[in-house]
Amino acid sequence: MTKDQEENINDYGVPDPYDYKISGEQIELNPGPKRAIATGAILFYNGDQPMKRLVPIKKKRKEESRRSLAQWWGIQTPTDALQCLRDLHTTGHRAKLQPRLHSDPARWRPHFDESDFLRHRQVGSVAGWDYARIVNLAYWTRDVGLLDDDTAFHYFNVGAKLALREFNSWEELAVSFLAGRVMWSPDDIEGHQILGGFAEYLLTAQNNVWVECPWHEYEEWWD
Repeated sequence: MTKDQEENINDYGVPDPYDYKISGEQIELNPGPKRAIATGAILFYNGDQPMKRLVPIKKKRKEESRRSLAQWWGIQTPTDALQCLRDLHTTGHRAKLQPRLHSDPARWRPHFDESDFLRHRQVGSVAGWDYARIVNLAYWTRDVGLLDDDTAFHYFNVGAKLALREFNSWEELAVSFLAGRVMWSPDDIEGHQILGGFAEYLLTAQNNVWVECPWHEYEEWWD
C-alpha cells in the first residue's frame, strides 16, 4: 500500500476515493453516523466510497452510479429508492434465503467452503447481507441525489441497529453478509473471494473503521 493510500484510509476509510471531490466541501461524520456507516464497510471498501466523511461524488461516477442503480435495483426516482430501502428493512433476501439455509445447511456448506473467509467459520444467519446493504443503498442513492441527508441518515441508523440487535461482533456481521452474498450468487466465486479479503482486512488491520468503531460502542444519535 502506498503512502497516499494509507493517508486516504486515515482520512476517508478507503485507499482510493478518487471518484469523489476530495478537495471540495465535505461533511465530517460524528462518531454515531460513522459507526452506522461502518455497517456497510465491506461494500464501501470494494467501491472506494468514503466512510469517515461524506464527500461529493464526481459527475462521471454519478452518471455511472445512476445507470447501475437502474440496472441492478430498478431505481430511477426517489420513490423507487425509498421502496427498495423499505423492502430491505422489512424482508430483503433473508426472507427467502434464511429458510433455505435452515432447511438444508449441508447443501450450502460446500459453497461457503469455496470462500477462504467462510471456510472455517460457522454460518447461522444471512441477514447481514440485507442489513449492510440498507446502509450501502442509502449512501448510494444519497450520492446521486435521490435521497436527502435526513432520509439517508435515518436508513444508516436502521441498518446499524438491525445488525446490532442480531450480531455480537463485526466478525459475525461479516460472516452473515458474505454467506448471504454466496447464497444470492453461488457461482461468483471470484467476487466472494474479493469481498472476503476486504472483510479479513477490516477485521485484522489496525487502520480501519471497524477498529475505530468498536461493536458495542453505539450511542443513539437519530430519532
